[in-house]
Amino acid sequence: ALAIAPERAGSAAWGVHQAGFFPVLALSAGDIGRALQDLLPGLPPGCLLLILEAGLCWENGQSHLAPSRLRDLALLRQVHGLALACPADVLEAEQLVQLSFSTQTPVAVRLTQAPAVLTGLSKGPAQAGRSHCLRPGQHAAILALGPMVYASLLAAESLASWGLECQVWDIRFLKPIDREALEQASVTGHILTVEEHCLQGGLATMVLETLSQLELSAKVQHLALPTTPPIPKGTTGEEFGLDADGIQKAMRKLLGLVSPDDFA
Repeated sequence: ALAIAPERAGSAAWGVHQAGFFPVLALSAGDIGRALQDLLPGLPPGCLLLILEAGLCWENGQSHLAPSRLRDLALLRQVHGLALACPADVLEAEQLVQLSFSTQTPVAVRLTQAPAVLTGLSKGPAQAGRSHCLRPGQHAAILALGPMVYASLLAAESLASWGLECQVWDIRFLKPIDREALEQASVTGHILTVEEHCLQGGLATMVLETLSQLELSAKVQHLALPTTPPIPKGTTGEEFGLDADGIQKAMRKLLGLVSPDDFA
């Protein structure tokens, strides 16, 4: 395990690899911008990169959210050959860490400040680049990343009382994204993406890019954190609709069951 300046993280990982050890890097999401130049060429085979304090997490003395915490996934997408994993709960985090030991692909595991509850969502071992469908449905699909998965399940339960059956996907891997999952989701004709990350460069962007590449059509809406104005300390995800109530309202809007005025 390495404790190293962010600007030297990639170089240090290669040094440990060349010495015959398994490199584990731990970086705060707020430091990704500083580390990016050294990470861009890529990390050694099997390297584990833990991204800590991502999403709505403030540093001591900080009045607003650091930009890198909003854009860590967008920045890390640029790192050559790096897989990006976002666990939904603590058990899935353990599975993804174990998976990194058994693959030659370097893996980044993103951890947020959301409660690390034992939800039991992960029924089987995680597979590299594969998503997990937690709930079937024919009317729409919710594609959720990391801590938003459990809230999405609660939202789907609420929507069922309206007679709406929504797929819920634990995306798990932002990169590579599961194309088969997107194909199944697109069959419903309506997709809602939910992430504790900014709109640009994260799950929303990956879904739109992949749907275009696969020549699949669906009406797509997104729930994410805004990049402007700066998010003040103490702001919660609920203020951006990143909770069960906000997700089910966004889905009803996507399906045309509520007026946009209801979101004023």
